[in-house]
Amino acid sequence: ELNAEVLSLFRYNAWWYNPRDGKVYDGNENITTKPFRKVNSRKGLQFNPPGKAENGNDWILVLDEIESDYGIPGEVN
Repeated sequence: ELNAEVLSLFRYNAWWYNPRDGKVYDGNENITTKPFRKVNSRKGLQFNPPGKAENGNDWILVLDEIESDYGIPGEVN
């Protein structure tokens, strides 16, 4: 569970970034170009990385402000 109350963000995109291949994935391990979740809350947030722990779950959770429109993590804009 993430204590998002300490974040300055209120509305943000949530992405699963895979450092092994530099791509972003949805919660079912499919490569995507869209965040797996758009969040509008700071309370009770839980994020479970895709895949199984025994397969090496070294995913990076990326949270960015929706209004900033940063683009896809890992890609040059």
